[in-house]
Amino acid sequence: MPVLALAFALALGFAGPRAALLALAVPVAVLLVLKPQVTLALFLLAGTYKAELVESFHIPVDPTVFLAGLLLLGIVVGGFSRGFVTVLPDRRTLAGFGLLAGVMLLSYFVCQPGDYGRDKLLRFALLTGLATFAPFALVRTRAGLRWFAGTVVVLGMLMPLAGTVTGEGLRAFGATHIATGRAVGFGLLAALYLLLDRPRTAAVRVALLVAAGILGLGLLYSGSRGSMVALVASLAGFGLVSFGLKKGRRWALTGLAAVAVLLAVVSVAVPAATELMNHRLAQVLTDTQTVGAALGRLQRAEDAIGLFRSSPVLGVGIGGFDMARGFGDAARGDYAHNILLEVACELGLAGLAALFVLIWTGLSSSVGAMRRSHGRQEFALATMLFLTLAYFLVNAMFSGDLNDNRLLFAGIGFSAALAPRNQGSGTRGPEHDPEEKPRMDTDEH
Repeated sequence: MPVLALAFALALGFAGPRAALLALAVPVAVLLVLKPQVTLALFLLAGTYKAELVESFHIPVDPTVFLAGLLLLGIVVGGFSRGFVTVLPDRRTLAGFGLLAGVMLLSYFVCQPGDYGRDKLLRFALLTGLATFAPFALVRTRAGLRWFAGTVVVLGMLMPLAGTVTGEGLRAFGATHIATGRAVGFGLLAALYLLLDRPRTAAVRVALLVAAGILGLGLLYSGSRGSMVALVASLAGFGLVSFGLKKGRRWALTGLAAVAVLLAVVSVAVPAATELMNHRLAQVLTDTQTVGAALGRLQRAEDAIGLFRSSPVLGVGIGGFDMARGFGDAARGDYAHNILLEVACELGLAGLAALFVLIWTGLSSSVGAMRRSHGRQEFALATMLFLTLAYFLVNAMFSGDLNDNRLLFAGIGFSAALAPRNQGSGTRGPEHDPEEKPRMDTDEH
């Protein structure tokens, strides 16, 4: 690392920022291939930071595509080192995703929705597909999962530390306040998992608590109503599931109390953050511009329902929402701002069925892992899987199209890949790290 820092400083001083970035590109790429869990986190959250990066350094390649290439290379390297059978997804996830992609392909040829439909189909098959299946190949040990979660925490913390608070809320690295809030909320969930996974030292626990405080502050400052609702809903959902399973009830109560205390401390320490979030929530009913935007979303929802009724089997075709409403084939088409309505109007009942199969695969895997867990670490893992999937599922009901909600599909992949299963199911949870000594877990949860 000191060598990389020296090379970057020399290149920055003598040749400018773009040359400095190029000087680091090769060694950083090698490191990212060797630590694919970090690369996976960077890939999934690339949309929140890449705009400013591309503009500042005039990068000719889309960072998302570049990181996708590194991920594929990491999968190939892992296949050669561990055997390619270890990188294969489970049958349910593969069937659900294949069915959804197949419906998209069929709708494209039958409905002919235009160039945007083709682009949306390709991005789903390549980038969203990679997000769905990469967890099976790249996050196979708890150490790897910690690397992934730690990267998410760091990226989430960078948002409030480097961002700017506007009238709408916190914006960072060229991302909207909605994308910023989503990333910060994900970072808060990752920090919660690392705390539940019982860090080895008090210093790490303190650092994670500080990180959680910064992330809680960032979430309030983001002004992202959807992200706040999604976080509260996912925590409430976890509470209901844990009480329904009669397992983890103490964790649920303690966790909800801890989040409430965290937000209360942040609110008292920095009241401006709470005032901003309260203001954003109140705007839903009082601000003319916000009410107008809400009415616009309501109109899109009504249009989506109408299109679904007119073409209930295959919909109007992937990416055909704008064309079916008479707006033409835009380079970046509009969508219903609700993933269920989007799939219903563009892919019909066939697409909805495929999407439900995928979502059910993730939810049943994480809930089943909670029911079958033994010891603190397994329950912490199952809790993290459920919370992450629920958080991005609720987020997908408010904003983003199928490909913008790539993290939802990644959450499905993580749940199916890492949830401990019954013996004989053909799959299992994360492998134990060979360098770690097993720890006895006697805590009740």
